Amino acid sequence: MRLIAMMLILGVAGGSTGEVFAQQGPPARFAIQGVTIIDVESGERVGDQTVVVTGNRITEVGPSAQVNAARMRVIEGSGRFLIPGMWEMHAHALQHYGVDYAYGMDAFQLFIANGVTGVRDAGSAMDQVVAGRRRIAETGVAAPRIFAAGPILEGNGQSRFAPFTKVVTTPEEGRLAVTALRDAGADWVKIHNALTRETYLAVAEEAAIWAIAFSGHVPEDVTMVEAAVAGQTSLEHLGAVFAYCTASRGQRVSIDREKCEAGLSELSLIGTFLGPTLVSAAPLTASDPRASEDRLQYIKPSKVATWAPLPDAAPADRHDRYELSQELTRMASDAGVRLIVSTDTGGAYRVPGFASIDELVELVNAGVSTIDALRAGTLYPVMSLGLEDSLGTVKAGKLADLVLLEGDPLADIRNLRRIAAVVSDGRVFEGLDREALLFDVRRSAAR
Repeated sequence: MRLIAMMLILGVAGGSTGEVFAQQGPPARFAIQGVTIIDVESGERVGDQTVVVTGNRITEVGPSAQVNAARMRVIEGSGRFLIPGMWEMHAHALQHYGVDYAYGMDAFQLFIANGVTGVRDAGSAMDQVVAGRRRIAETGVAAPRIFAAGPILEGNGQSRFAPFTKVVTTPEEGRLAVTALRDAGADWVKIHNALTRETYLAVAEEAAIWAIAFSGHVPEDVTMVEAAVAGQTSLEHLGAVFAYCTASRGQRVSIDREKCEAGLSELSLIGTFLGPTLVSAAPLTASDPRASEDRLQYIKPSKVATWAPLPDAAPADRHDRYELSQELTRMASDAGVRLIVSTDTGGAYRVPGFASIDELVELVNAGVSTIDALRAGTLYPVMSLGLEDSLGTVKAGKLADLVLLEGDPLADIRNLRRIAAVVSDGRVFEGLDREALLFDVRRSAAR
């Protein structure tokens, strides 16, 4: 009865647990031959390697002269570069992406086409999670692995985002919601700004009891260091970092460097991850490529119509905020805080998959090293989920989530856009197969 009551509280009819989604189909065996592997752990390039995939696993990696690729499909890797599949750690991909409430699969196909083979969904109604998982399993549509939070836990007066929020106003309600989410099949718990300090701490305690990760925003009366100590896996966006590290002096906002560096060092020691969301801080104008027809052709016009029009020029204070965001991000990386790609995809002008690569470019523009930016999109997300034994590097025994690039991403992070092929759970999208994903989404948007 207690479980039924909790599920009714969250509006849940049922759920499924664990990582999603292994693609269905006959086992395949293929080799990527003569490729340069980017070892994201060491930051080194390992040249002339052959990678063999059997089913959905990498079964052999070694020098091309020593790996026998006879009698299997061969994908040409010479002159190309291979990285682990990328991750988007803050997307709202399972909520109604359009305004037609059609549970469209467009977002999932865009992620795969852009090399994003894993997504952490940061807030959806639980019935959307169940319906999305079922549809992917039944149709075999190209989709990343999805770790879903279900409804966001939010404080009083913040129900405007229903049904993908659950308002909890007391510690007991917070504990009950954590238990209900876990029982309903949520992979993690997403918290938001308006939780009271007492409710936030109760959520943290309950999450620890059930060994379920919790992450998200940080309430105003909780510092970023307190959130890290409480066990919050990652800090989403830079709000808590701004609150801790900056002070207003008249109309000028400046960084308290000594305090900030000490706090960021604490985050690094504890092992807390940070998703800066620089794509949100970056000034956006009508002439920006992110607002171009090349991007918006993948989004339904009815959805675009709900987004605010962009100015021809961004105001000066927006540039100031952006520069502060860049500096705080650089300071966090220099302090050893592990960054993750968190774009809030689903929001205005953040097109699934494209926005994830935009964020990696923004990290490098902010002064983060190219290898640490690449880790933010590949290795660190996997570590934050505790999945480094099965994902995050190109090694034998790992699951086959891979991206084959035409250019070296260590030489220029923008080469992440030059995708030759994507391997998602062993399923290959190369050439026309990958183009078909993009065409299908364009056709759906136009329709």
